[in-house]
Amino acid sequence: MHPLNLLNQEFYKQIGNSFHQTRQQAWPGWAEALPPIVDTITSSQSPVEIADIGCGNGRFAEFLNTQLPPEILSKITFTGIDTDKNLLSHAGKLNLQFSSTWQEADAMETNWQFQKPAHIITAFGILHHLPTTEIRNTFFVNVHNHLDDNGIAILAAWRFDRSARFAKSIVPSNSSEMDELAQTFHFSPSTLGANDYLIDWDKGGRAIRFVHIFEDKEIAELCKNNKLQITHLYDADGKEENLNRYVIVRKTS
Repeated sequence: MHPLNLLNQEFYKQIGNSFHQTRQQAWPGWAEALPPIVDTITSSQSPVEIADIGCGNGRFAEFLNTQLPPEILSKITFTGIDTDKNLLSHAGKLNLQFSSTWQEADAMETNWQFQKPAHIITAFGILHHLPTTEIRNTFFVNVHNHLDDNGIAILAAWRFDRSARFAKSIVPSNSSEMDELAQTFHFSPSTLGANDYLIDWDKGGRAIRFVHIFEDKEIAELCKNNKLQITHLYDADGKEENLNRYVIVRKTS
């Protein structure tokens, strides 16, 4: 596993409970994705497979459960995938009106193991944690290979750089803390790109995570290289209402 992925796994182990407590509300940006979600479900003649990659505590499933009518919910089979056992344990306690399965698995560096293509793939908390160009491309390869021909994928990347309040959370590249992290997780700070950062967390304990800032050009290139067509691109969430960049895609072939 890539060292920065190990760092992020350790981050969620350290702050799992406090992270869960801060992740109780739906993101406003999900509401904008509801129309294509509903269209995809209602146009399908078969049960609809939804795969939520990096599902955390299952709050997107809970959002769908509260926002969609029973006749649509009855068509859904939902699979949530995450590496964090603690967050998955919270997801498993949800009272949902559709079939749901929660899997502990790595969806960042490996080929996904789906029994059948998903009509809807979502990834709201994982994209910005992918640490290299190769791993980011592998993720988009998986989206293409596991998406139904008539399906959609809804992805979101955190744009913390759009908020001045997060600037104080960046671990300086020339700091002793960066050197200690590099030694502990066996990476070289020089390998971090211009849009790569280590960000701290200070709610319920201090922990560090890796974050990559996606620009539209990079998203467009990854989609083009993997035969995915962008149908929607929009900003939402946070006090600034632009802290997540959303992209909705379909397969071109």
